[in-house]
Amino acid sequence: MSKILKPTRLDLDHNAPTASKEWKHWKRTFENFIEDCGEDAPDKFRSIINFVSSNVYDYIEECDSYESVIETLENLYIKTPNEIFARHQLLARHQTSSESLENFLQELRKLSKNCNYKDVSAEQYREEQIRDAFISGINSNYIRQRLLENSTLNLQSAFNQARSLDIAQRNSDSYMQKTSSFSSNLNIAAAIKLPEEPSAALNAMTINPQTKCIYCGNPSHNQRNQTSARKNCPAQNVTCFKCGKKGHFFKVCLGRPMNITHSVSAAIHKPSLCTVSSGCPLSLSHAAVIVRINDEPLTALIDSCSSDNFISKKIIETLKI
Repeated sequence: MSKILKPTRLDLDHNAPTASKEWKHWKRTFENFIEDCGEDAPDKFRSIINFVSSNVYDYIEECDSYESVIETLENLYIKTPNEIFARHQLLARHQTSSESLENFLQELRKLSKNCNYKDVSAEQYREEQIRDAFISGINSNYIRQRLLENSTLNLQSAFNQARSLDIAQRNSDSYMQKTSSFSSNLNIAAAIKLPEEPSAALNAMTINPQTKCIYCGNPSHNQRNQTSARKNCPAQNVTCFKCGKKGHFFKVCLGRPMNITHSVSAAIHKPSLCTVSSGCPLSLSHAAVIVRINDEPLTALIDSCSSDNFISKKIIETLKI
């Protein structure tokens, strides 16, 4: 009879999902085998060493008694169940379309084994039921995951932890919104094409060497070729203080004076492609201010050293500037 009850060699990975169940079964078969041998039963310590694989033996090599071997293997294969997670699994388990009522009930009984149900008062039972419903019904998967990390947890502790996590999550979202609020509305990539320099008619004209330059009033650089004369003219890149146009001095200006209180002098360059990177870095937030255009608040980045000012094409179209 002992040959029939002889257990197989134990070669079980402790990380296997069914490690606990297989260990409990193997342990029972080994105990049945020893008990069936009666007076002829071999030494249990020597026998269990013989019935484990070399991989399992690595864990019990330093054990000096049968009891210490069993204790080591129990700790290796049987993990302390997470009561909170086990009850969550039980509540979340639903019958599948191909599952009979008998099988569904059996699965529920299996899941309930790790739920650590005990004899408690009606009030304590009520608190546990509310706790389980609270964890299962929370909208945030992140908060639920953190609560399920606890092996044991009462209702008040679950609520306090969930509230702390919820506040931290809201503060984090608020911080991210404040950081992103510094993003600039200047999100453009526009090609600016400026007027060409003096017309071909002026370049082609010939002048009298005794005539003063019509741009600066000096005769010294006057030449037969107007193009060469313009290159030598000191007023070539100068903006007139009277009319605001470029290319001549104030003393020879024949235009009308500008009828404005404040004027802005801007350097004119050849056609170029101008781009502005999107977003105002947090490090430059102290230089960002709120301005109003047509009563609409916009974020502007102040740069006193900038030679040009830009505004988003999208803003111009939206505000119809």
